[in-house]
Amino acid sequence: MFFWGKKSKGLSELKIKEQLDKQVEILRKVGILEVLLDEKSLNIIGIDNKKYSVPTLEEVLQRLENKKELIEKKINQGFTKIILVPFACSLEKIIKKYEETIITHNNNNQLLATKEKMSDKDETLRLDLNHPINVWNECKNGDIENNFVYFPKTYDKINHQGKNKMELLLDSKNAWQIFLIEDLPNIPAVGKSKKISHRKQIETNKTPAEYLEILHNNKTYQGEEGLTPEADLIYAITYLEETNQVINDWQGKGNISCELGAFLIPSNSVPWLSWDRDFNRADLWKLNIGTSDPHTGARFGIRI
Repeated sequence: MFFWGKKSKGLSELKIKEQLDKQVEILRKVGILEVLLDEKSLNIIGIDNKKYSVPTLEEVLQRLENKKELIEKKINQGFTKIILVPFACSLEKIIKKYEETIITHNNNNQLLATKEKMSDKDETLRLDLNHPINVWNECKNGDIENNFVYFPKTYDKINHQGKNKMELLLDSKNAWQIFLIEDLPNIPAVGKSKKISHRKQIETNKTPAEYLEILHNNKTYQGEEGLTPEADLIYAITYLEETNQVINDWQGKGNISCELGAFLIPSNSVPWLSWDRDFNRADLWKLNIGTSDPHTGARFGIRI
């Protein structure tokens, strides 16, 4: 049995079964999930060549229960979007599926700019079909070649305290990571954030190192983490499938998203995800840990 505080919006606010069913269907539709021969369950194949089935509703509820105090608090602060992340998959595969999803929406005349309000008029984006997504070399196989260190405590090449993907997969729970995030495709610029239940949304124009310091040292954001590129890409795919809109449209309503949950050791940077109207494509690029930009922020979540 699961217990939730009377004053909290609680588990019902998440509509967890509906969210999971919808996300599983999206992951199946775009080709990340597959039914293996002689099996009925939906699976992913990890970079360790092991198969991993989708977490059951009961497993997800238990993960939520294990962090119920934090989850109650964060639901009240606007964290109501579940992101089901097939972390064991190669990043290259997830990138490819995002690219294919972008192309499909473009071909169906359903590739739209991010709206500020859902009632806003549709704005169709152009797409360079020859180069739908631009990927920094270190990111392409960064998980397999160990360019990435995930969930670092500090952006220090020696004392980062993070792990590579294979190390994380020693715990099978990490094969499917689950994030609870704000459904916030437009990261707030300086002066544009809201304060929800004593938590002010974190704005753009800070360095990755400064964002990480805020997460570690400010009690308001205790328990929150920066997303991985896998998680941010799955959010991008999910949002595009649900609304026909891209995310991180920095020349439109939004801003670039730095993925603080992955440290690119070779270039002393973190990956970022954006939509670039100048080149009519998505970008999975990188930002140095000491660099800030008014159009660059980060997306945060609770890993359950």
